[in-house]
Amino acid sequence: MRLSLAAALASLALVACAPAIPADPARTPEVPALEDAASVAIWAESASPARYVNDALAAVGTVALAHDAGCPRITQTGAIVAADGECVDAHGTTHHGQASLVSMPSGERAVTLEDVGVEGGARTSGQVTLDENDGLLSFHAELRVTEGEVTTDVLYDGTFEAGVLGVTWNGAGTIARHGGAGPTGTITVATVDLAIDLARCVRGPASGTTTLTSSEHVVALTYACGETRWELDGVDRGALSSSS
Repeated sequence: MRLSLAAALASLALVACAPAIPADPARTPEVPALEDAASVAIWAESASPARYVNDALAAVGTVALAHDAGCPRITQTGAIVAADGECVDAHGTTHHGQASLVSMPSGERAVTLEDVGVEGGARTSGQVTLDENDGLLSFHAELRVTEGEVTTDVLYDGTFEAGVLGVTWNGAGTIARHGGAGPTGTITVATVDLAIDLARCVRGPASGTTTLTSSEHVVALTYACGETRWELDGVDRGALSSSS
């Protein structure tokens, strides 16, 4: 059963106009590391479509129970919901940045983020747009995420179908990581039928696949209820992770 856009956005709580992010001409091309499990795990986290959509919606309080009352400060004027994060919540966490959600007459929604995050954590800028076409919910993300010395640029298009106890994600895009420790460079990513389904599995994705492609290697990830297995260039490399 497919839900309306408004209902689907609310259901995301059960699971866990900005310019495009410009390329930096000063950066030299880097070949991403995809040969070891630690690097693949970092790329896999960066390639999660759910992460960017959920974070964008949480920033403006669209996901239920996302924030303590009063921090970030949420206001609404007509079709615009705004959030000011320069505050400290009841748990002592300092929130930064500003976010807004604009609902268009066409039904499209645009979430704009400006340096949104918490003290000591990642900061996100850019935009996520969401729309509904023939009952299918689609999104487009152009984001820059900065955490310490690492900058991650995200360009991603996808869809999600939300039910009462889960969401199924599909999509593809480009992820670029620069600076700091860990793998750097640019990869393309594609996710097919990644199912977060609490009725079948409470330990992670119940099923689905993600492909990570660099100029030299292809990694295939397969999800099965908390376990992620990976292949490097068609060769099985075993379990990448397992959640208990």
